Amino acid sequence: MPSRSYIKVMHRSAPSRVAAVVLSLTVLLILGVPSHAADPQPYEFVLKPTNDAALNAAVRTVPRSSR
Repeated sequence: MPSRSYIKVMHRSAPSRVAAVVLSLTVLLILGVPSHAADPQPYEFVLKPTNDAALNAAVRTVPRSSR
């Protein structure tokens, strides 16, 4: 039979065990649920010519982003 001091130590550590189990389950639930990003929608935009030739040339030389 376990000694009384052993039982007292086990009794004191029970709340920390419960907290550890709750924390572990919470982490598993958070990390275990896959999340999905929103589906990006394609879009286009058109820049109309301005009255400034230098500005038009600068806009045309900007590289397009990779798709």
